[in-house]
Amino acid sequence: MSPKAPPMDLSLANALVEWYDHGELFPLEVGGRKRTVLAIPPGPVLDHLRAVLRQHQLVVSPRGWAVREEMVKEEIERARSVIHTYVFGEMRQAAATLQTQALASTLEPEPPVKPAEDDPDGLSWDRPDDAVEWPLCDRNRIDTLLDTIPSRDHRRPVLDRWKQRPWRWLPRTTEAHVAAVAALEEDFPNFGEVIRGLRGHLSRRALCEQPLQLSPLLLLGPPGVGKTAFGKRLAEVLGAHLEFQSLAELTAGFTLTGMTQGWAGGAPGLIARSLLELPDGQPPVLLFDELDKARQDTTHPTDAALLGLLDPVSSEAFRDEFLELPLDITPVSFLFTANRTRGIRPELLSRLQVIEVPSPTAAQMPAIVRSVDAAVRTRQPQLADHFAPLGDSLINTLASQSPRALMRLLNTAYDRAAAEALSRKHRKRRFRLHRRHLELASNAIPPAGDRTTDCHDPGDGPILVLPKGPERVH
Repeated sequence: MSPKAPPMDLSLANALVEWYDHGELFPLEVGGRKRTVLAIPPGPVLDHLRAVLRQHQLVVSPRGWAVREEMVKEEIERARSVIHTYVFGEMRQAAATLQTQALASTLEPEPPVKPAEDDPDGLSWDRPDDAVEWPLCDRNRIDTLLDTIPSRDHRRPVLDRWKQRPWRWLPRTTEAHVAAVAALEEDFPNFGEVIRGLRGHLSRRALCEQPLQLSPLLLLGPPGVGKTAFGKRLAEVLGAHLEFQSLAELTAGFTLTGMTQGWAGGAPGLIARSLLELPDGQPPVLLFDELDKARQDTTHPTDAALLGLLDPVSSEAFRDEFLELPLDITPVSFLFTANRTRGIRPELLSRLQVIEVPSPTAAQMPAIVRSVDAAVRTRQPQLADHFAPLGDSLINTLASQSPRALMRLLNTAYDRAAAEALSRKHRKRRFRLHRRHLELASNAIPPAGDRTTDCHDPGDGPILVLPKGPERVH
């Protein structure tokens, strides 16, 4: 690696890891041999890799230069280190904030909460008549903790907040929830088995008038089939409060379960923080991405921390290491995604319902293309004012791409079309995406069977082909 590597901020580090962990692989023929090629990264990542890996480039094709995957991995590990440093910095900052709040509370004590007339416990909260009460923690236990810890203990402000809201209310499962899940099959046709399983589970809970909750579920399938997008959309249609976390980015289990206050960076973990901020009436859904990439080579492995979260007995009294306060997390819904089961603890798999998600068939792809385009337009509603719906011919062209590649291609194609529209100063008419916009958007993706003309052999294993920039490397 270059001794003067360009600086890397958190945004670039996240983009690097996201590309490497989620990117697809393409076939490429190098010197008469079939090779595996990493997907071309997005612009900022590509520029960074060009700058860092110049001395390691080997000319292999008129299309660009190749570098060995192990050279790319060095930069990916650097990116993970940046993310790791940021996480610890955030925890230290959170601890410092808590200490400041604790000190302020000793100097300016907050006025006592005035009890409601019809609330013997001094807690007034509104909930629908058909809601289910969820006692997250024991208020008496909080009082005991507050009586025993020092006045300047930086846990005190957090415990005071838990004392004010020790309960939440959850909606009961209804037929409307079942119907909302069933409707997802139109946009996610390759998730038929997953949707059928969810419909059956929710139908039983609706029949028994139980609160809205999903059983622990692992969506297993190859990269790019839409597992993460489906999990996020599922939480949306159920009206749930979603907490998303990529397990590949976590460096230790205490980021989930909290770090004891004895350490300088002591702070609550992700579970306790998300539940503290949970709004009433929204069932919590925790979506953990890339379970197969969870760290196991640390003193506090991430996947080991997940075991207690999924155990029916221990989840009734989950203990955050920072708060030392038992929390009942049994109503929490856990969703996971993974590309493979290799590397996942067997005892963790035994706690999950594992459903394989196949790649979409050719017949299913037009519906997925429309779904992805609708998602792009939902994120930027003004697109509908300027662009007509996709034509059938264009949809058929896009149907050869994976769901993940579709999102990238469509976003870039809309950018190209918008630039073309502004250059022609036709801003008052509606435009339509054409094949040429897709060709411009996808010109960095090596097609199958792309033959090279130069044979500086990059060795065995996957490679990354860097498209030629303004400067040539010889």
